[in-house]
Amino acid sequence: MTADQANDSCSGGRPGAGVRGAHGPSVRSQWQAEAALFERLTCEFRLFLKALDGTACPLCAVQSALERKLSKPARVDQRAGAPLCRRHLDAHLAGLSDRSSKVWYTRAVLEALMGGTQPCAVCARLDAAELRLARSIRRLDARMRFRRALEDAPLFCRRHESLVAADGAAKNFVDVQRVKLEGLRDALAQAVLRGSDEVDALIGSVLAYLGQPCAAQSPTLDTDVSTGSARTEDGLFEAWASARQLQRLGNLEAEAASLRYRTATLSEENRRLKLALAAVEAMCRDLQKDRAELLAAKRGSDSTRSERQRDGDASTGQRKET
Repeated sequence: MTADQANDSCSGGRPGAGVRGAHGPSVRSQWQAEAALFERLTCEFRLFLKALDGTACPLCAVQSALERKLSKPARVDQRAGAPLCRRHLDAHLAGLSDRSSKVWYTRAVLEALMGGTQPCAVCARLDAAELRLARSIRRLDARMRFRRALEDAPLFCRRHESLVAADGAAKNFVDVQRVKLEGLRDALAQAVLRGSDEVDALIGSVLAYLGQPCAAQSPTLDTDVSTGSARTEDGLFEAWASARQLQRLGNLEAEAASLRYRTATLSEENRRLKLALAAVEAMCRDLQKDRAELLAAKRGSDSTRSERQRDGDASTGQRKET
């Protein structure tokens, strides 16, 4: 086996993997770029699935996680030359230790901005992720398992709600959002009537729903994401939904086991109470029997005493007569 053949076999037969010659580097670079994009899309969708179990708008949670990841300290030569907005430039500079690196990095970003009207690289990445995930929600909207996942998920903010529901798409998503908003409205009214302390938390939920201004553009289904990426998202969602269902079944089994144990405990307590009740009833019967005997003895004693009193009265009368 030649070196080229060995490289091809290790690559698993991927197109362009192990290609040598004049066109090899370009094909390999293209494949690496596609693989990097595929991994990035998969990572974003995994973050979205994880955010469905959170407490904030899932798309806002994904953007926050991505922004933290993109703003981590990195080597200057990895991100230098990319245009950045003030907020993200400041976040990147915070990760640099020495003054010269900060100056060099700021100069590189400034040159990139002077070279054209390109947007902030981090903002562009966040916007692209936002649109791709909105597209994924629209594509999965018709699935009943996805609707159930949306019902259990936190309320989406108004910005992302309008982004997903643009052009009348995502009917299930819109229905779930409306039900949650109606529930939030009714909870506010009930909390005010009851004078509950939950009012502040409910107002906070409304403020979180209002969030940022609505997005200006809406996603479309004919994006640059490949069919393979869509299939991967479908597989990831099905695996996540199955794992979640298994977790629920495990929780139900644990709850059922707890109920069985509680039932056995209550059954034993019930048996003991029945024995105690039988003993108390027997004691009551004995007490009633003793009471009846005492009453009968008392009646006999009273009768004897009255007879003696009558006899005594009669003999006293006879003596008086004589």
